[in-house]
Formats: sequence, structure tokens, C-alpha cells
Amino acid sequence: MSINNTFKRYGSVSMAMHWLTVLLVMVAYFTMEYRGLWPKGSVERDLMKQAHFLAGFSILALTLLRMSWRFSQPHPAIEPALQPRMQVLAKLGHLVLYAILLGLPLAGWVALSGWGKPIEPFGLAIPVLIGEDKALAKTVIEWHETVAKLGYWLIGAHALIALWHHAIRKDNTLKRMLPLRG
Repeated sequence: MSINNTFKRYGSVSMAMHWLTVLLVMVAYFTMEYRGLWPKGSVERDLMKQAHFLAGFSILALTLLRMSWRFSQPHPAIEPALQPRMQVLAKLGHLVLYAILLGLPLAGWVALSGWGKPIEPFGLAIPVLIGEDKALAKTVIEWHETVAKLGYWLIGAHALIALWHHAIRKDNTLKRMLPLRG
């Protein structure tokens, strides 16, 4: 398998970035959903928050890399081709997913900055984006949490649509992103 995309298939770099993003998103959701298992102020809860912050920063960096890679590589065609309306919906869906992959980490970063808390996931000092503004931080984190909840539905829809393409439509959409052929 080539590291570069072809017009038939994604290359190993695109696949690795996609599946690493999936893993990091799972870590981000898991750490926030299960942090409540430990009391506030406990070492375990703090580790969950730190892992969440690090996953978010990693998602942001990886998404920026993915976008630059995506625009520098050919985009494998879906075969058989989609109807124009479905092509527009597919592009819109990916645009929304990329917006969330960029927007949620940035919102979290702004909120942390606005609370005036040092941002040091696992000892890595991250610069603040804004000065202390607790009211703005509260508003931004509410948006962050709301969009994250919407993210469950969008991620689920993305996976179901990929399975629909594979099982019902019987096109190559899913196969283009899987490392193994078969």
C-alpha cells in the first residue's frame, strides 16, 4: 500500500490519520464521560481531565495535518459514483465533522484560557488564547458541551452511512479507508 492517496484508494498516511483521530475522539469522550467515577479533586479525576485536554490538543493538531494532507492529495472516487445531491450531502457532512474536530478543541482551549487556569496536560505548557474572562469561559464551555453531545449523533451517522454504502449501496466508500483489502 502506498503512503499517498490514489484516485482509487486512500494511502496509509490518510488511513492512519483517520483511525488515529477516531481513537483520540474516543479517548476525549471516554475521559469526560467517566471522570465522574472519581470525586472532585482526586488524582484519578485530574488524570482524566488531563487526558481529555491532551486528546483535544492532539485532535486539533492532527486535524490541521489531515486537512493539509487532504488538500495535497488526490481524493479517491466513490464507485459507482454518487448522485450530485448525495455528493453535496457527503461534502457537507465532512465539512461539519471537520468543523467539530477543529471547533471543539479550540473552544475547550478558549474556555481553559478564560478561566485563567494553567494549561499543562501531563506537564506540557500550552499558551493561553485569551485573558481571564470567566463569563466568556462559561459560555464557551456550554457551547463546547452542547456540540460534543451533538457529536455523538454525527459520529454515529458517519459510521452508519459508511456501513450503508458498504452493505446496501455496495460501493467502495468504506473499502477506500480500510487498511486491509478483502
